[in-house]
Amino acid sequence: MELESETGSKLRRLYATIEDGTMELDDVLKGRISELRQELSRNQAELEKTRSALPRTIAIDAAK
Repeated sequence: MELESETGSKLRRLYATIEDGTMELDDVLKGRISELRQELSRNQAELEKTRSALPRTIAIDAAK
């Protein structure tokens, strides 16, 4: 399963703009990165919760 998310993409783009010097890491940008990290953590927790609710095995009925 692909774990690429819109939030993860946003974070990577922000990091890239900082690395290439397009933007400087200021307080506003730090706040946005923090918000995105929190959103990503919530999304990952929800994904794990959903995965744990799924059955571990799938029963296949040959007759059907």
